[in-house]
Amino acid sequence: MNPLKLLFSLGLTILLWAAAPAVSSQTCTAFYPLEDATGIEFLQTHQIESLNEAACSLRAALPQEFQSDFAVYDLGFYSHHISYEGGIPDVLQQVIDGLTTDYYLIFGREMNRDEELEKVWVEMGLPEGGGFSCWTETNWILSKNSLNVLVDSLLYELNGNSVFTIDNLIIPSINKAYELVTEILECCSATNSLCAECPGPEEILNYYRSEGYSEEKIQLLVDSTQ
Repeated sequence: MNPLKLLFSLGLTILLWAAAPAVSSQTCTAFYPLEDATGIEFLQTHQIESLNEAACSLRAALPQEFQSDFAVYDLGFYSHHISYEGGIPDVLQQVIDGLTTDYYLIFGREMNRDEELEKVWVEMGLPEGGGFSCWTETNWILSKNSLNVLVDSLLYELNGNSVFTIDNLIIPSINKAYELVTEILECCSATNSLCAECPGPEEILNYYRSEGYSEEKIQLLVDSTQ
């Protein structure tokens, strides 16, 4: 072959290779649907894509050293198949114990005998060091509780209908976890992390609501500090 043609051909090949999209380096998989004990085909392909997109945004919000060790998971089970361990269904705890990532956001969809959505359990495990080091045990309790309050309120609006759970519950909950992560990291990176020492009023209100206190009593507690 003519040396000039050979040089041109090699140059074109290199140019095309450089212009080709680096799919493997840009692909993110952060959402993993686990085995569903209900046997119900809960997730469609397009829904998994939407969930993965939200999960990848949440993963990207974490400090880089934790990103590869975090994922979002989902599973379903029936109410009559569970007992409780440490306040959550044992089937959910067993799954958490067997996860391949140290950090996680996991949803457990509890279905009743009528195949209605009875409850959505959500557990979040995030790093306690690095950019999260200023967050105290009390802060973690309040933060995780605020996520549970959101899930319960969204579930109440669904009224047991599992059809709209993806768009109306799980994705908004992942987005809420994203907000929590960014807020914590911003707080801990501040020169004076008073935000970690003084939880917000809404977090405190949500905690007492979840503990069964009446709305009137909660309001009195808040007003007394003003």
